Amino acid sequence: PLALATPGYYTVGLTVNDGTDTAQVVRTNLLYVVPPVLHVAAGHAGAGFPYATPATAAATIQAAIDAARDGSRILVGPGDYLLSQSLEVSKGIEIRSTDGPAATRVSRLNGVGTIRLMFLAHAQACIAGINFDNGYQNVINIWANGGVVSNCIIQRGTYTVGNGVGVRARSGLITHCLVQANACSGNGAGVGLYLDGDARAQNCLIRDNRSTAADTKGGVYLA
Repeated sequence: PLALATPGYYTVGLTVNDGTDTAQVVRTNLLYVVPPVLHVAAGHAGAGFPYATPATAAATIQAAIDAARDGSRILVGPGDYLLSQSLEVSKGIEIRSTDGPAATRVSRLNGVGTIRLMFLAHAQACIAGINFDNGYQNVINIWANGGVVSNCIIQRGTYTVGNGVGVRARSGLITHCLVQANACSGNGAGVGLYLDGDARAQNCLIRDNRSTAADTKGGVYLA
């Protein structure tokens, strides 16, 4: 059996000889060996795919997400991760900070106006220990496939008229999170947390989520 111990892509060649003629086929990057753990370090200049060690850590979280496969674990080092586009998680992976939400912040890049910070769309996905700060419309949006958000800070999201500026969830679980200081300038429901379908929240602190409009349905709304 073929045993490939080192993570990364492998090119495979097949050569056949019938005693007279020889034929060869080569397929570049046909096999991909996924590291069980991928590493991220903010702005790391020495990034090396597939980010299998701290020395070759990805410079961005999205790069590690792209390299991961179902069952992978991504360890995110401390620092500020500034986004020009939303993080998208549609794989059964775990993304966890090494130093907790006080030291690990995901936010919009200056000048980037209208992006959510994260889309979560896989029942086996788990996001843990990150400060999601200053998203637009929804800081985190959890689709119907679900996922888990645990031990995160979800704060300072802004929008005009809409639901769930902090978290808009159609499925999944939000647990042991701080949801605070999200704001809506028009009518909306659940400025901090809007739960639809079978979405659940437990053991969360939800505070100081506000709207300037009179017809706004509080910090939490269960649809």
